[in-house]
Amino acid sequence: MKLRLLTFLTVLCIAAQVHGQGLVMDPSPASEITVSGVADVYELVAHASVTNTTNQTLTVTWQRTSNDLFGAGWRSLVCDKITCWSPNVNNNTITIPPGESSILDVHFQSNEAVIGPGYGIVQIAISVAENSAFNLSATYRCDAWAVGIQTPYEEEIKLYPNPVRDRLNIEFNSYTNVKFIEVYNIIGSQIARYSVYNSYYPFVYDASALDEGMYFIRLYDHDYNFIESKVFTKGR
Repeated sequence: MKLRLLTFLTVLCIAAQVHGQGLVMDPSPASEITVSGVADVYELVAHASVTNTTNQTLTVTWQRTSNDLFGAGWRSLVCDKITCWSPNVNNNTITIPPGESSILDVHFQSNEAVIGPGYGIVQIAISVAENSAFNLSATYRCDAWAVGIQTPYEEEIKLYPNPVRDRLNIEFNSYTNVKFIEVYNIIGSQIARYSVYNSYYPFVYDASALDEGMYFIRLYDHDYNFIESKVFTKGR
């Protein structure tokens, strides 16, 4: 009986040690890794890192699986522990010894001296050769607004219900001064454009004819300065 109990406790201890080990990302890839700021800078950087919490060296490959950029001349590039790669490099493999880390940043830039207004979403898939259970994926998001435009607080512009089946309500805060709305699909094609006559009241968008998937809404002020972008999903 004592031998069985000792064996059980030993297995339980080993399981506890294994649990929690792997490749850990900071911030958590469960939510978007975001950066935002005014558009008069050269670039905006969404910072992240991955840490090897195992007792073996891990062979880690990152791959940029999507690169959706909505700004004039925008581009993105990825930085890891080796270097900051050129915008046309979509993957690289690195090794991370036990207890060590690598940065995994995404830089949002444009072909000009400053980034200019717009937004972008980049998705990175991370695979581990030694154990596929350690694989991760992360979404990086950048919002750049025109100089002089105050960024709204996250709770000030609400989209509901999200996912939507037919009527999408866009609720504005009076300080956002939203005058124009543009709707884009996931590949960046504009599918609708509307004028907002009074941002004190919610705007109702008829999404019933849309196919299932992810869509983006871009918001502008009366001078057509970019304010913010929001994401919604068309459900079944």
